[in-house]
Amino acid sequence: MIIFRDVSRVYRMGEEMVRALDHASIHIRQGEFVSIIGPSGSGKSTLMNIMGCLDVADEGQYLLDGQPVEHYSEKELAHIRNRKIGFVFQNFNLIGNMSAEENVELPLIYQGIGVKERRERTKEALEKVKIYERRKHRPGELSGGQQQRVAIARAMASGPSLFLADEPTGGCKIVV
Repeated sequence: MIIFRDVSRVYRMGEEMVRALDHASIHIRQGEFVSIIGPSGSGKSTLMNIMGCLDVADEGQYLLDGQPVEHYSEKELAHIRNRKIGFVFQNFNLIGNMSAEENVELPLIYQGIGVKERRERTKEALEKVKIYERRKHRPGELSGGQQQRVAIARAMASGPSLFLADEPTGGCKIVV
């Protein structure tokens, strides 16, 4: 499913060049659960952003389902991010003026899923992470752990084949 071959990513910070990834190689097969650990600043988030097609490598090759990612158009990458990848970011990226339910439902709207199916998927995802009873609350009315669970439900609701979670799930016990 995912193959990185000598992937590197370099950022310019003022006059300094920072090598966030330095010839990273990994092979992740369908159905595998992989956890990448390391100290802050070691490139974990950069790796996730490249895997999630949110950023591109400066060097190396990234194959997603056997296809080189660099061959995809921006529109195709957006389609992949929307349908194939479920993201759970460090800061959750919940929309503050929307309820938990609306935050989970939003990606399904972008996918063009009908109202009935959207509501069913949203309810099911919120129930799985045990936050359904707080569905009408906005992120500011939820604890950090509850916000984590809403972000996880949002990632699950679209039924992606790939989940990418950037350090937000340590305090959650979820049965899927």
